[in-house]
Amino acid sequence: MFASYYDKVKKTWSGPRHNVNEYNRRSAGEVLLERMSNGDPNRVVQIDGDTGEAMVMREIRIRTIRIAQNLLKQGCTQDDRVAIIARNAHNITPLAAALLCIGTPFNALDINMIEDDSFLDILERIEPKFIFCDADAVEPILKARLAQDTKVLIVNGKVKGFDVVESLLVSTKSENEFSCQPISDLRQHTAVMICSSGSTGLPKSVMLSHTLFIDEFVNNSFFVGAERMLSFSSLYWISGVWAFTNSIISKNIRIFTAKPFSPEHFCDLVGRYQVKAFLGPASRVHAVVNSEAIKTANLLTLKTFCLAGEPTPSTMIQAVRNYIPDSEFRLIYGMSEIGGMTCTTPMDIDMKPTSVGCLVRGFEVKIVDENGGNTGIDQIGEIHVKAPAMFTAYHKNDEATRSAVDGEGFYKSGDLGYFDKDGCLFVTGRKKEIFKCNLFHIAPIEIESVVLKHPAVHSVCVVGVRDEEKLMDLPAAVIVKKDGAVLKREEIYAFVAERIAEYKWLKGGIYFVDALHTTISGKILRSKVKEFANELYEKEKNVGQQIGLITNV
Repeated sequence: MFASYYDKVKKTWSGPRHNVNEYNRRSAGEVLLERMSNGDPNRVVQIDGDTGEAMVMREIRIRTIRIAQNLLKQGCTQDDRVAIIARNAHNITPLAAALLCIGTPFNALDINMIEDDSFLDILERIEPKFIFCDADAVEPILKARLAQDTKVLIVNGKVKGFDVVESLLVSTKSENEFSCQPISDLRQHTAVMICSSGSTGLPKSVMLSHTLFIDEFVNNSFFVGAERMLSFSSLYWISGVWAFTNSIISKNIRIFTAKPFSPEHFCDLVGRYQVKAFLGPASRVHAVVNSEAIKTANLLTLKTFCLAGEPTPSTMIQAVRNYIPDSEFRLIYGMSEIGGMTCTTPMDIDMKPTSVGCLVRGFEVKIVDENGGNTGIDQIGEIHVKAPAMFTAYHKNDEATRSAVDGEGFYKSGDLGYFDKDGCLFVTGRKKEIFKCNLFHIAPIEIESVVLKHPAVHSVCVVGVRDEEKLMDLPAAVIVKKDGAVLKREEIYAFVAERIAEYKWLKGGIYFVDALHTTISGKILRSKVKEFANELYEKEKNVGQQIGLITNV
């Protein structure tokens, strides 16, 4: 399923052959509805981890059809857009499926974004005809400049004067006659819009077609068998869309929660529901293995970790195996614009713990150097990728759309990496994160991997701080210590200096903080951390302190 084949002439890597199957001629809604209709009607599809309430396939199917029919009656068309700003709930699944059935694109926003300054800008950019939201999101939504006929429906809670999503579940008396709305161009018509991570600026709305949806969320399966799969992700995250789709397409049972992530809640859900698989970012697992909760938790049913969205330290994998010896990891590397492009196997994890695996079928990759040429084996460059189906555009951002793809139709990921002789891909950092120190290129991820090996370090972000007198950027580390840990800067400085070349030493300072600036999903906001580190560097420099080597900031 995963392999990389090198073309010595073109200097490109290709995954296994991509075979077009019957699904590629249908809309995402048609495929999901077919599975609902032909599968076991009594199979449990999802369980609300907060209440224990389960929902079977029969109920999801009838709710999907009724929501679709009632939305059509209210004038919802394929030219409209829908915003979903709600926590995980049972009705989110039939709602999303219904929108795919009638061909109305939706863009989900995380509920926590209502407190962010960018929330109104993103919502106004979507221009939704319908908004499905939680009760506490109504007030912020009403501040947006939206069309007068925009309709707001409540998913969780109640607000006077607003309909609830349950109003779309009334019988139409014609459920058995329902069929999905035809879509003329499956490769161009938008099925769903996924927000980019926002780690480098305002999140962009990535437009994914029905063809890409089928290829990414239906044809690719990283979990097999009937498993209870835990996911904290809402539909705002591509992992949330994958979890929702997979629970319908496969025999997996999705365990969801409306509560925010915490190590204690994670351990409780795994123990209560005998969870066998987890889908989400590595930072969630990292938080669990470094918490007090894991010391008394029973996690032995948890066998499979499917991690995506950020680097997974090998030290974290080993920490998990100290508690769950036979745990299995699948590390997925990809991006919203093209989906998951590589995946590891259990053998990859053991043999090449820093690799993100080999290519998924149908993908083609080239590694591009600073001069625009393709590099060979073991040579670092920017990762450019072409998928069987690509994103069609960034909504209302033509300039970003044009600059995202090169002249040969490859998406420019912005990530740096290389392939080894076995076709395994290694991601070494972000192109924009690389900085120069004394003419040497510095990849923050390399220094971070060293710092994370220190037993007292919980998390770290390495950035370059500017020294105008030396006319260079100096490596600096912003560190969160483990609870109760006693750690001095001198100790970290020496720890790093013993393990890497001198030009990578933390001469820009070592700064301890309670928490790093992150996005909602836990991705580190390097721009914020960099700004913070530069301020501290200048402050200490101006007062004549020994940069970064005092015991407290």
